[in-house]
Amino acid sequence: MPFSLLPPQLLAERPHLFSPVTLPVAQADLARMAAVVAAIGRVVALPAYQSRVLAEAPEIARFEPRGDGVFFGYDFHLSPTGPKLIEINTNAGGGLLAARQAGHRGAEEAFV
Repeated sequence: MPFSLLPPQLLAERPHLFSPVTLPVAQADLARMAAVVAAIGRVVALPAYQSRVLAEAPEIARFEPRGDGVFFGYDFHLSPTGPKLIEINTNAGGGLLAARQAGHRGAEEAFV
């Protein structure tokens, strides 16, 4: 959604939610980010990894989830040497806002 079409009240109350500019990301960087996300998925599925991590986890974390995570947010920063993963969020609250904004720009296919 163009910045100018965002609800004025939303912008007034939460000016940090959206940037007034679009930042294009190179296809090669998107591919690198997708590869990192896929690699993380493969690692966390390994029984040896799970055993090691859960050995030090609190009891509440020691359960078998019924499904894969639904809404992870992989936070990458772009750098001259490529994207760098800085954190993984399990409550990616900005995803819906970003998807809505991107949908109005025709950029859905750019999401990894």
